[in-house]
Amino acid sequence: MFTSRHALWSTCGAALLLGFCLFLPAPADAQRVWASTGVDSVAVGEPFTLTVVAEYNMVMDATFPALDAEADTRAGESAHQFGDLEVLRVRQQSGGYFGTDRPGVRADTVVYEVTTFALDTARVAPVPVTFSSAGATATQASSSFFVPVRSVVKEETAGLRGLAPLAEFPRGWGLYVLLALLALGVLGAAWYAWQRRPDEEPEPAPDAAAAAPPVPPAVRTRRRLRRLEHTTDWNDPTYAKPFFTALVAILRLYLNRRLDLPAAERTTRELVQACWAVDPPLPSTAVESLQSVLQIADLAKFADAVPGPAAGREALQEAHAFIDAVEDTLPSLPSPPAPSSEGASAPARSASRSYTP
Repeated sequence: MFTSRHALWSTCGAALLLGFCLFLPAPADAQRVWASTGVDSVAVGEPFTLTVVAEYNMVMDATFPALDAEADTRAGESAHQFGDLEVLRVRQQSGGYFGTDRPGVRADTVVYEVTTFALDTARVAPVPVTFSSAGATATQASSSFFVPVRSVVKEETAGLRGLAPLAEFPRGWGLYVLLALLALGVLGAAWYAWQRRPDEEPEPAPDAAAAAPPVPPAVRTRRRLRRLEHTTDWNDPTYAKPFFTALVAILRLYLNRRLDLPAAERTTRELVQACWAVDPPLPSTAVESLQSVLQIADLAKFADAVPGPAAGREALQEAHAFIDAVEDTLPSLPSPPAPSSEGASAPARSASRSYTP
């Protein structure tokens, strides 16, 4: 016979079963991670957001990729880079439970502010999220996808148009009169000089001193780098953009004059690839130094990043190291000939690596 005592035991059993189901760890396939940008396309250097959502059992803990310098790298991707996306900062973090709609399930969201310097298409690498529970850990990652990158050249300027024909204007007599007066003036000056010529030809003047030899590109570049270092106000919080703009201009001019590369017409990626193809080959450390300087300069110029003074001084050291490696690898420039004279000849100057201006 069914009594109130049996009803009480049935209610307690149902409550225990429900609690066990709520706090039972979810299987691996119940953990989901997905990422989205929320934009159809981006421009080079334009900041935009990457949203990463992780859905998992409420008894677990989720750990998203951090941005600290000591963060571990996963699957070859840096903690500051998701494929072709450069991570600038974490803009927002949030999370919550679904409630009665989906009992025991939680969703956390992290919004990263990112940018890209890829051309045509930027690849978004899988973003890993680590789940842990009772000492066990598992990692799930979002799917990889691509984001179109818009060209910085406007469509209306993509094609060049031909030159318009010159407009014809009637010619007046004033031009001919002016030319005639000019010719008469030249003839008069020549006749006056002829009449006042000396009776005897003067002795030829001794040979002037030989022109100063051209300064090697490396010496000029080091002088410009030192001048940039001394004229930069490192205490100014807005120093980064003008400083890195000038630094990149100095390096591009050096590459043009020393390696004969059209540096001003190439992007950072094209310029680094051209340096890898130099014959004889440059040391890998030299090309990597140049790449690090150009990349941090792109962030300062296009992404409104503000590297600290320490980063600026380190970029100067990398620039000096790149120039030293190039001069040690490539053949020395020919020394200019010494001026001929009866006495002791002046010593020829060579393409020195000295930092003395």
